[in-house]
Amino acid sequence: MELRHLRYFLAVAEELHFGRAARRLNLSQPPLSQQIRDLEAELGAALFTRSRRRVELTPAGEALLPEARDILARAGAAADLVRRVAEGRAGRLALGFMGPAMEGVLPRAVARFRADRPEVVLDLRELGTPAQVEALAQGRIAVGAIRVFGDPPPGLETLALADEPYVLAVSEGHALAGMRRVPLRRLAGERLVFFPRKDFPSLHDAILGSLAKAGGAPQVVLEATAKRTILALVAAGAGLGLVPASTPGASEGGTPGVRLVPLGPGLPRVDIRLAWRAGDPDPLVAAFADCVRSLA
Repeated sequence: MELRHLRYFLAVAEELHFGRAARRLNLSQPPLSQQIRDLEAELGAALFTRSRRRVELTPAGEALLPEARDILARAGAAADLVRRVAEGRAGRLALGFMGPAMEGVLPRAVARFRADRPEVVLDLRELGTPAQVEALAQGRIAVGAIRVFGDPPPGLETLALADEPYVLAVSEGHALAGMRRVPLRRLAGERLVFFPRKDFPSLHDAILGSLAKAGGAPQVVLEATAKRTILALVAAGAGLGLVPASTPGASEGGTPGVRLVPLGPGLPRVDIRLAWRAGDPDPLVAAFADCVRSLA
């Protein structure tokens, strides 16, 4: 049973006249009659009783009528939804982000995108950079806001959102806690809590290399991936920490007993970038990137 058969049946059922139904469908009457006979043969039931004076629905036709209307309505709605999704006016966009990305243009882009495309569901997921890169590769998110140092991960297109430096996390009782800015050389020999190299090899090597070049090579004594863990270890006196400047210090509701102090020049800065799979055909991905560009 094809949709066209249901459309032909519905026209005849509503007009109860083959001639009027044919004109409504822009057909001649003989082909319409043949299509109805084909449908009846396929269903194994007569749908109409025909006489010279009138056409009436049989009980089988009465039963089919609401079903045909429902099927055609749902088919039309499905076709319309497909068109809106293909045009980027409807659908779902999974967006990964890390906390610092929500302090710049990204929140405004999310708000505008929602206002401009109310039928699009934005699925926001807070994830770290490594988790976002993996989720992008596996298709679990379509767009991410990630930290990038140097070249972006292979297979991704990116758009700059912001950049941020690293700062020094020190316990309040440490000798460096009272300084307005700590020269890199002052970190020579200090105990350092740092992120593992496997998490971000190029940035890990660049930071430690810059410290060594400035004569401030520290001693990495502990490794931790999460910033909150690094700050907790710093507060406990395990050593100093290097964290992104967007990390909350104690005065901004961060870890009690920890101060964040700017560092002197020489450390690499890290880009925060919007990222998506290269060549992604989803029109929502391109639309969201364009929205960010318009606000950047």
